[in-house]
Amino acid sequence: MWAAGNKHPPRAARGLTLLEMLVVVAIIALGTLGVSLALRDNNNRLDREAQRLAALLDAARAQSQATGVPVLFRVSENGFVFEGLPVNNTNAVSNTNIPPTLQTWLYADTSVQVIRVSNASPVNALLLGPEPLIPAQALRLISRESGAQLLLRTDGLRGFQVSSGATP
Repeated sequence: MWAAGNKHPPRAARGLTLLEMLVVVAIIALGTLGVSLALRDNNNRLDREAQRLAALLDAARAQSQATGVPVLFRVSENGFVFEGLPVNNTNAVSNTNIPPTLQTWLYADTSVQVIRVSNASPVNALLLGPEPLIPAQALRLISRESGAQLLLRTDGLRGFQVSSGATP
Protein backbone atom coordinates (compact mmCIF):
# COMPACT_ATOMS: atom_id res chain seq x y z
CA MET A 1 0.00 0.00 0.00
CA TRP A 2 1.18 3.44 -0.81
CA ALA A 3 1.21 5.69 2.22
CA ALA A 4 1.45 9.45 2.15
CA GLY A 5 5.02 9.54 3.50
CA ASN A 6 6.36 6.80 1.21
CA LYS A 7 8.22 8.14 -1.81
CA HIS A 8 8.24 4.89 -3.81
CA PRO A 9 5.19 3.14 -5.14
CA PRO A 10 4.81 -0.61 -4.27
CA ARG A 11 6.76 -2.97 -6.52
CA ALA A 12 5.13 -5.71 -8.48
CA ALA A 13 5.89 -9.33 -7.57
CA ARG A 14 9.46 -10.12 -8.53
CA GLY A 15 11.69 -13.24 -8.88
CA LEU A 16 14.55 -14.45 -6.72
CA THR A 17 17.54 -12.23 -6.11
CA LEU A 18 21.05 -13.32 -7.00
CA LEU A 19 21.87 -13.95 -3.35
CA GLU A 20 18.84 -16.19 -2.89
CA MET A 21 19.81 -18.17 -6.00
CA LEU A 22 23.36 -18.65 -4.69
CA VAL A 23 22.01 -19.98 -1.39
CA VAL A 24 19.75 -22.47 -3.21
CA VAL A 25 22.61 -23.67 -5.43
CA ALA A 26 24.89 -24.06 -2.39
CA ILE A 27 22.27 -26.15 -0.57
CA ILE A 28 21.83 -28.40 -3.61
CA ALA A 29 25.62 -28.80 -3.95
CA LEU A 30 25.99 -29.78 -0.28
CA GLY A 31 23.17 -32.30 -0.61
CA THR A 32 24.76 -33.83 -3.69
CA LEU A 33 28.13 -34.04 -1.94
CA GLY A 34 26.57 -35.81 1.03
CA VAL A 35 24.84 -38.37 -1.18
CA SER A 36 27.97 -39.04 -3.25
CA LEU A 37 30.08 -39.57 -0.12
CA ALA A 38 27.48 -41.92 1.32
CA LEU A 39 27.58 -44.21 -1.72
CA ARG A 40 30.15 -46.96 -1.68
CA ASP A 41 32.82 -46.93 -4.34
CA ASN A 42 34.03 -50.54 -4.66
CA ASN A 43 36.75 -49.66 -7.17
CA ASN A 44 38.20 -47.15 -4.73
CA ARG A 45 38.03 -49.75 -1.96
CA LEU A 46 39.84 -52.31 -4.12
CA ASP A 47 42.43 -49.73 -5.16
CA ARG A 48 43.07 -48.91 -1.49
CA GLU A 49 43.47 -52.62 -0.75
CA ALA A 50 45.86 -53.03 -3.70
CA GLN A 51 48.01 -50.06 -2.66
CA ARG A 52 48.19 -51.43 0.89
CA LEU A 53 49.15 -54.90 -0.31
CA ALA A 54 51.80 -53.52 -2.69
CA ALA A 55 53.37 -51.62 0.21
CA LEU A 56 53.31 -54.74 2.42
CA LEU A 57 54.87 -56.88 -0.33
CA ASP A 58 57.63 -54.34 -0.94
CA ALA A 59 58.31 -54.04 2.81
CA ALA A 60 58.48 -57.83 3.20
CA ARG A 61 60.82 -58.03 0.20
CA ALA A 62 63.11 -55.39 1.70
CA GLN A 63 63.15 -57.19 5.05
CA SER A 64 63.90 -60.48 3.32
CA GLN A 65 66.89 -58.92 1.56
CA ALA A 66 68.09 -57.27 4.77
CA THR A 67 67.92 -60.46 6.85
CA GLY A 68 68.85 -62.95 4.14
CA VAL A 69 65.82 -65.10 4.99
CA PRO A 70 63.48 -66.26 2.18
CA VAL A 71 59.96 -64.82 2.51
CA LEU A 72 56.87 -66.24 0.83
CA PHE A 73 53.49 -64.55 0.47
CA ARG A 74 50.62 -67.05 0.62
CA VAL A 75 46.87 -66.51 0.51
CA SER A 76 44.90 -68.13 3.33
CA GLU A 77 41.18 -68.55 3.92
CA ASN A 78 40.78 -65.37 5.96
CA GLY A 79 43.58 -63.22 4.58
CA PHE A 80 47.22 -63.75 3.76
CA VAL A 81 50.44 -64.86 5.40
CA PHE A 82 54.07 -63.81 5.08
CA GLU A 83 56.13 -66.92 5.80
CA GLY A 84 59.68 -66.25 6.95
CA LEU A 85 59.26 -62.80 8.46
CA PRO A 86 60.36 -62.49 12.07
CA VAL A 87 57.48 -62.26 14.52
CA ASN A 88 59.20 -59.97 17.03
CA ASN A 89 60.95 -56.67 16.39
CA THR A 90 64.50 -57.97 16.76
CA ASN A 91 66.78 -57.85 13.75
CA ALA A 92 68.41 -61.18 14.50
CA VAL A 93 66.72 -64.10 12.78
CA SER A 94 68.05 -67.42 13.94
CA ASN A 95 65.33 -69.74 12.67
CA THR A 96 63.82 -69.67 9.19
CA ASN A 97 60.79 -71.69 10.38
CA ILE A 98 59.28 -68.78 12.31
CA PRO A 99 55.51 -69.20 12.60
CA PRO A 100 53.70 -66.90 10.17
CA THR A 101 51.35 -64.20 11.34
CA LEU A 102 47.96 -63.87 9.65
CA GLN A 103 47.08 -60.59 7.99
CA THR A 104 43.48 -59.79 7.17
CA TRP A 105 41.97 -57.79 4.32
CA LEU A 106 40.62 -54.31 4.89
CA TYR A 107 37.37 -55.36 3.22
CA ALA A 108 35.83 -58.81 3.65
CA ASP A 109 34.78 -59.10 -0.01
CA THR A 110 38.41 -59.09 -1.23
CA SER A 111 39.93 -62.23 -2.72
CA VAL A 112 43.30 -62.85 -4.36
CA GLN A 113 44.50 -65.11 -7.15
CA VAL A 114 48.24 -65.70 -7.50
CA ILE A 115 49.26 -65.72 -11.16
CA ARG A 116 52.23 -67.78 -12.26
CA VAL A 117 54.14 -65.55 -14.65
CA SER A 118 57.22 -67.69 -15.17
CA ASN A 119 58.26 -71.27 -14.46
CA ALA A 120 60.68 -70.01 -11.82
CA SER A 121 57.91 -68.51 -9.67
CA PRO A 122 56.32 -70.74 -7.01
CA VAL A 123 52.76 -72.01 -7.43
CA ASN A 124 50.13 -70.31 -5.23
CA ALA A 125 52.75 -68.13 -3.53
CA LEU A 126 54.97 -65.15 -4.24
CA LEU A 127 58.69 -65.45 -3.55
CA LEU A 128 59.86 -62.12 -2.13
CA GLY A 129 63.53 -62.69 -1.53
CA PRO A 130 66.22 -62.77 -0.27
CA GLU A 131 67.85 -62.26 -3.67
CA PRO A 132 67.73 -58.74 -5.12
CA LEU A 133 66.37 -60.09 -8.41
CA ILE A 134 63.28 -62.27 -8.03
CA PRO A 135 61.15 -63.93 -10.73
CA ALA A 136 58.49 -61.85 -12.46
CA GLN A 137 55.33 -62.38 -10.42
CA ALA A 138 51.76 -61.12 -10.29
CA LEU A 139 48.54 -61.50 -8.39
CA ARG A 140 44.98 -60.44 -9.09
CA LEU A 141 42.83 -58.75 -6.46
CA ILE A 142 39.11 -59.29 -6.94
CA SER A 143 36.17 -57.65 -5.25
CA ARG A 144 33.57 -60.40 -4.90
CA GLU A 145 30.85 -57.80 -4.37
CA SER A 146 31.39 -55.72 -7.53
CA GLY A 147 33.53 -58.06 -9.65
CA ALA A 148 36.20 -55.35 -10.07
CA GLN A 149 39.76 -56.60 -10.57
CA LEU A 150 43.22 -55.11 -10.19
CA LEU A 151 46.66 -56.58 -10.88
CA LEU A 152 49.73 -56.28 -8.69
CA ARG A 153 52.87 -57.22 -10.55
CA THR A 154 56.61 -56.95 -10.50
CA ASP A 155 59.16 -57.60 -13.18
CA GLY A 156 61.49 -58.97 -10.49
CA LEU A 157 63.68 -55.89 -10.23
CA ARG A 158 61.29 -53.07 -9.36
CA GLY A 159 58.64 -53.03 -6.64
CA PHE A 160 55.05 -54.17 -7.03
CA GLN A 161 52.89 -51.93 -9.22
CA VAL A 162 49.09 -51.74 -9.34
CA SER A 163 47.46 -51.84 -12.75
CA SER A 164 43.97 -52.38 -14.07
CA GLY A 165 44.97 -54.63 -16.97
CA ALA A 166 43.39 -58.06 -17.30
CA THR A 167 46.56 -59.97 -18.11
CA PRO A 168 49.94 -60.00 -16.37
